[in-house]
Amino acid sequence: MNDMILNPPAAVRPAEDLAELLAVASAEHEAGQRAERESLEHYRKAGEALIRAKAAAGHGKWLKALKGQGAFSQQRASEYMRLAEGWGKLPPGGSFALKAALRVIKVDELCRKIVAAKAELSASSWQAADAFAELRRRGLGIRRIATACGVGAKQVRAYLRMVRRYPDTDTRPDFWDALDSRQTPPATPGAPASSTGGPS
Repeated sequence: MNDMILNPPAAVRPAEDLAELLAVASAEHEAGQRAERESLEHYRKAGEALIRAKAAAGHGKWLKALKGQGAFSQQRASEYMRLAEGWGKLPPGGSFALKAALRVIKVDELCRKIVAAKAELSASSWQAADAFAELRRRGLGIRRIATACGVGAKQVRAYLRMVRRYPDTDTRPDFWDALDSRQTPPATPGAPASSTGGPS
């Protein structure tokens, strides 16, 4: 009897079945993805209702009507409306939080602008350069921008340099002239031509 007090029997825990634990984890993962998608669909429906409400409120009365409801902020309402408008741009079956879905929609819009600008290459490509710069400000890498927009990384870098060189949109020269002058430095009057292009 004394031996039992000094040396109690070891607590026996049932062995956990690895396959069962992985099945539970998988089921919970799928449930979480479904919940994300369902919440996004609720936000989309809220956005659709807000779009209709904005039209019904009439000119100049929308913000006052929105502030009167008190359930969410003007910024959140704007996000819901952008989600509803851009819903078709999300990949089918994708699992996104609200902010991630809005980033996908914005990137898609910017890539469309770039494609439109590329279609009008005879005009100015400042539109494409500005769209590339906006994608960079949103945290996309150069290679990702190039892949998403169907252009080369070298072209993206050149266009980004142009935006940095001419940040003021009101005083920008013709895009192609500026690009040519950047790649070929202007000759200094009276200076001998150098084969390396640098100072001799």
